[in-house]
Amino acid sequence: MLASADEDGTIRLWDVRTGAPLGAPLTGHTNQVGALAFSPDGKRLASASWDGTVRLWDPAAGAALGAPLTGHTGQVDSVAFSPDGMLLVSGGRDGAARLWDATTGRHKGAPLKDKLSGSVRGVAFRPDGGLLATAQGNGTIRLWDPVTGRTVGESMSGHTGAVLSVTFGPNGKALASTGQDGTVRVWDSRTRKPAGSPMTGHGALVWSAAFSPDGQVLASAGGDGTVRLWQPSTGLPATMAAPHSGEGVMSVAMTPVSTLVATRDADGSVRLREPASGRPLGVPFGGHTRDVLTVAADPEARIVATAGNDDVVRLWNPHTGKEVTNPLTGDGEYVAALAISRDGTRLVSAGSDATVRVWDTTTGRLVRAIPTGHGMFVHAVAFAPDGRRFATGGADGAVRLWDTASGRERGEIAPRGRYAVDTLAFSPDGTRLALGGGSDESVEVWDAHTLKGPTLLFADGSIEATALVFDPAGEVLAVADRSGTVRFWDPVAGRRLGEELRGAQELSGVMSFSRDGTFLATADVEAVSRVWFVPVPRVAAAELCARFGGPTEGEWRRYAPGQQRPFPCPGSAPRA
Repeated sequence: MLASADEDGTIRLWDVRTGAPLGAPLTGHTNQVGALAFSPDGKRLASASWDGTVRLWDPAAGAALGAPLTGHTGQVDSVAFSPDGMLLVSGGRDGAARLWDATTGRHKGAPLKDKLSGSVRGVAFRPDGGLLATAQGNGTIRLWDPVTGRTVGESMSGHTGAVLSVTFGPNGKALASTGQDGTVRVWDSRTRKPAGSPMTGHGALVWSAAFSPDGQVLASAGGDGTVRLWQPSTGLPATMAAPHSGEGVMSVAMTPVSTLVATRDADGSVRLREPASGRPLGVPFGGHTRDVLTVAADPEARIVATAGNDDVVRLWNPHTGKEVTNPLTGDGEYVAALAISRDGTRLVSAGSDATVRVWDTTTGRLVRAIPTGHGMFVHAVAFAPDGRRFATGGADGAVRLWDTASGRERGEIAPRGRYAVDTLAFSPDGTRLALGGGSDESVEVWDAHTLKGPTLLFADGSIEATALVFDPAGEVLAVADRSGTVRFWDPVAGRRLGEELRGAQELSGVMSFSRDGTFLATADVEAVSRVWFVPVPRVAAAELCARFGGPTEGEWRRYAPGQQRPFPCPGSAPRA
């Protein structure tokens, strides 16, 4: 479903697949609607209007939910739901941000107002809900604690005109802002300092911005009629500007990355499946003459790579089921490890001849073959998030880092007495590298730049790790072993987090976190995929009580799994 708003105060709902309208327009506002936001579960829609009100709607029924939310004394420019859907924040020209109970529509505390900051043009919650950012008309950005209503640190200054929007990156550390001065800026929300130089190029004010789900691309919409894509880590353009007709582009949003599951079938073919239902999509990928050993996809599911015992790598378009290049052939006996760079342009393959091959996925051309020195076998490969480096782990128990462009070795890690490395994982920011396997009961986490370390994570007497994956924030490392158990660790402090997951068969080398880190998907050798709630506490019990009063069971399970719950929270009773 897509929602759009107009200057006449109407809101329309659309079926994204067909482009057809869904029901009659939603009416009730008496002036222009400037902002819309769906709740995380999609069951509610909030609208902010120049008539000074905020309204809540049931998009499925096409009806208003209760009376308008009143309190602002001027036009309302922005609105956003908290990540758990319990709170709603609105920002207005009266200089205040107001918090509302998203269920009842009642005010939550006093307005958030800075006397010197002018109007509030944009609002955004951090992905964990623990911080609120406001874009101020005086050119500053303010951070607030949504529980206490107090400001956090000093305001962030740099724009030379009003700040028109703010948005957090998926890991909550990066904060992007756009302004009347025609710039896009990225800030470190922890230090409140600029994270690089301003991004310039729009010929007029910049209305809004949005991060891609992986945080690697930032899109901005400008009054010059263009949408521009940026690399937020460097401030450089990610691609040419996309022109639009009309007076200007006022809003932009990134769609979530499409998700596919590739499974090996008994006949040697590979099928794509829809992860929620498990049903097959399209026709099987054929062509391999022997067993398919490994499957990989780029993060945006533009390419699926398959390889196996026939020493052939095949690249497929997952939407058409057709090969996009000729088969990629090497000199080894078979290929057992694949990795695709985040931008989808490079593929690394490795296997039984201890040579790593780098391929251009658009042409199928072999860029270079790199003898790794890993002895008889390369067991694991992994790209760093920026795609400039990749790591290999092999039968000699060593890990080596390589420069993708030149093929030169960038360093070596010699793990402690490990006879093989079977699994590797980079943290989302590329600063840490985790490794495991070789019948060793520990996992090691190294500094991926200095190659210093390690932090040792012990698997509590289990057999070696078969899969590793960092959560999107890089604060949790999930470790799966052959018994089917998954444990969670703090990769910096080296301590266990939360409860372990049990019940699967022997897990294969595949795990994946959801974008918000709340769920984990696993696959086992019996071809069963499971989705688990991640039992890692995200919020201290005292903070949870302060935030929600008497938390419901659902709130408690989401934010404080495994923590003892006070009955009731001090000064309040549990809510239904």
